[in-house]
Amino acid sequence: MSVADEETSLLPKKRLQLFSQANMVKNALTAIRGMKDEHYIPIETSGSDFNARLLRFKDHVKLQTNGRVIARWLSKFKFYFPQKDIPGAPSLEKAWAYFEHVTLPRYYVKKTPERGSLWSKLDKERAPIGEADYLTELYSLRNIEEDDFGTFGIGIALYFASIRWFGIMLLVAGLFNIPSMYFYAKGKYHNQIEDLPILYRFSAVCGNTETVTCSDCVASDFGSDRVLYDDNLGEVFLKNKCSADDLFHGYFHCISILILFGAVFYLQFYQGRLIVFLPSVLPRKAIVHFDENEQTAQDYSIVVRNPPKDAYTPDEWRDFFAKVSGGDGPILVTVGLDNGKLLALHAKHRQLRDKIDKLCHDRDEDKKSEKKHLNQTNTFREIEYFEKLKSLETKINHMKRTETFHASQVYVTFDTEEEQRQALNNLSTGLAHVFGFLTPPSNLPLFRGRNVLYTCEAAEPSCVRWIDFGISLKTMITQVLLSNVLVIGLIVLCASIIDTFRSKSYVAFIISIINALIPQVLKAVNALEKHFNETSSQTSLYMKVTVFRWCNTAILITVITPFTSTLSDGDGNLLNTVVNIFIAEVLTGPIIRMLDIPNLLKRHILAPRAQRQIDMIRNFSGAKVCMAERYTEATKIVFLSFYYSVLLPNGFFLGAVALFVYYQIDKYCLFRSWARMGKVDKHIANFQRRYFLWFSIMFLSVMTVYNYSSFPFDNLCKEPESDEYYYCNQDLMGSMKFPGWSEEETNKYEWMTQSQQTLIQFYSKITIAILIICSIASVGRSLYELAVVIFQGSYDEVGSSMNISYSEIPSIFAYVPQFHVKGFLFPFIACDISAINKNNINWKNPNVDHSYYCIVDDVLDEDEGSDIANKPIYSVIKDYRR
Repeated sequence: MSVADEETSLLPKKRLQLFSQANMVKNALTAIRGMKDEHYIPIETSGSDFNARLLRFKDHVKLQTNGRVIARWLSKFKFYFPQKDIPGAPSLEKAWAYFEHVTLPRYYVKKTPERGSLWSKLDKERAPIGEADYLTELYSLRNIEEDDFGTFGIGIALYFASIRWFGIMLLVAGLFNIPSMYFYAKGKYHNQIEDLPILYRFSAVCGNTETVTCSDCVASDFGSDRVLYDDNLGEVFLKNKCSADDLFHGYFHCISILILFGAVFYLQFYQGRLIVFLPSVLPRKAIVHFDENEQTAQDYSIVVRNPPKDAYTPDEWRDFFAKVSGGDGPILVTVGLDNGKLLALHAKHRQLRDKIDKLCHDRDEDKKSEKKHLNQTNTFREIEYFEKLKSLETKINHMKRTETFHASQVYVTFDTEEEQRQALNNLSTGLAHVFGFLTPPSNLPLFRGRNVLYTCEAAEPSCVRWIDFGISLKTMITQVLLSNVLVIGLIVLCASIIDTFRSKSYVAFIISIINALIPQVLKAVNALEKHFNETSSQTSLYMKVTVFRWCNTAILITVITPFTSTLSDGDGNLLNTVVNIFIAEVLTGPIIRMLDIPNLLKRHILAPRAQRQIDMIRNFSGAKVCMAERYTEATKIVFLSFYYSVLLPNGFFLGAVALFVYYQIDKYCLFRSWARMGKVDKHIANFQRRYFLWFSIMFLSVMTVYNYSSFPFDNLCKEPESDEYYYCNQDLMGSMKFPGWSEEETNKYEWMTQSQQTLIQFYSKITIAILIICSIASVGRSLYELAVVIFQGSYDEVGSSMNISYSEIPSIFAYVPQFHVKGFLFPFIACDISAINKNNINWKNPNVDHSYYCIVDDVLDEDEGSDIANKPIYSVIKDYRR
């Protein structure tokens, strides 16, 4: 079997089910492998060089990105490509070929199969990174299918499913709020509606006011725009004349709340699937759907979080798990060591080597152009870098000799899913047993006869952060606490900035800019935290960014807006700002993401001027994307729509439009501009629906009852049988008072109309019920599950086994220790790979062998002796199939 055959991309299990019987899967996979040459189009090249292959078959212009077509035309001009006439200059065509064939996802082009054949029924098959043996094409944006998202990981597939479902939720809620929009738009509420912009006419904005006198009013209790001075009357106050006598439309709003509550409840607990035109959008069902559509190493592997420090030998782990799993034992074992500090030194070592290589290249170019003064400068830098390199190598060798590295985590991969699930079931136990607070059950298998293992399903191989191994739990908790304190500080800072520009028409633009910039700061802060896998890191970032954006986008502008200015019209007032935020989210953010200006400049400005081919290619690595940030964008829109739903019912439609725009723009970015990323697990989606969606519903119900109780938002009540007004505090939320659910309680609020009191009594009961249910569903459920984790163990099978063995899957990857270094296109390998099949590694550089990226032999100590010969320094992986 050729290397190209072995690296065939994984065929989703859904497609394999076309063979109708599970026991035919093995024969089907064999048949598909054998048909590859018959059904895929091979690329005929005269050489084995990857770049030569890319230039040989030359993609048809219709199958290229627009950027590549434009760049090819512009490269004829020297102002765009200054090196176009220089012999031996880097090739811009090669760089664009790298972008389209390595950075961007592609699928195999099949020969036309016979109609009705098995091959004709199979979907597009995603090609591995850098495929150059068979013809591939970029995905057509018009023909993206649901399962195509699943090839990027469950987390990404769930993201697109979630924003589509959220958009539909908001759209349906908006339909039930049309009566509220009609109420605000008709003349009875606002008799000067024609003076308002179109988007404000369907909101509670009230520009119909009159000036009144108030005997006991103090100007500081009102917004600055609500107090005027009359030459004859002195201080006068603005009274809202928008009528709240008929609030029957509020009951339709209640229907929308119950529908949204039911939708969130449905997302949480229902195991089935929505109706035909909404397939697989429910997270729980979608998790099963996407998990069963894509078979990865995670389906066959478990991780041991607390191995004995001296348990370095893979053979010992294999023998133990052979007994626990009831099968032949694991086929792959990876023992990860706590050598993160050593790997960090190796990362610096590689960066210095790259700088030296660049200086040598520049020196050679300077000699050709006879720029001797530049030669001298580069020579001094080269000497400096060589001295740093020698010092770094001394540190690495010293650490090898003096440090003792221990087993930190162990990844065990079985050949069948049944063995993995059996092992997890047998070893499932509570943390109280793991840490020795309780005596473990008598039937629990013990490692070495005494060690209780903490095991769980492993994360995806590309998500493991091997360089963070060895960090203590205390350090990790401290880092998380400090970063959360910083989030609070940033919220306070942004509140002061928004308050400063609140009266300006461009305050919504400032909020959007803050929402775009601060998450970058939070990502930098989150990068300082240590996590065992990328899923944990992304979830931590998701929580920070979501809390910040909720506060910055919705809560802060309410807090800094005077209560009496809630319904005011004009620049800088509350509802005007919220509408502008929606507009910015629909237009500004998506356009910025689609244009991807930083990477556009890299590809069209920096790349044509790069002096080395590798430097040119590095400008084509794509836009780095953080899925946690993308999840928070969707959550923010949902929360903003909920928070202002009473005062801005058309916000449901604006939010739905924003989410549908996100879906299309992010789909474009995923297939046309985003950089390669590790597969994202389902935990962010779980965290979102388990906590933030419930909290959104709670805010929706609470803000509804308080907003309806606060009409007309002017703190002015009329004296009986008099034209005089007196101060009455209508801000019940600011006063920390619950409106009440009985007539006796609502009668105390003299500004309320009869229909308003009836509505508040009804909503108060609904709100209390929703708060109780949401608290139980989120906090209560989490406490229960925490108790299960502590005292019992919480392994829960997701989906069903498909009877496909690990060894039968054409392209599946193992847990090979590796880490990324800034500035390099591929990660570096932190273990000896001489004895494993290179197809176990989840990437390949078609032009360079994997051994180039292995750092084990980067720094050899001439004085190595018996003191380090028998102790482990780098993580160990062993493949028992060889």
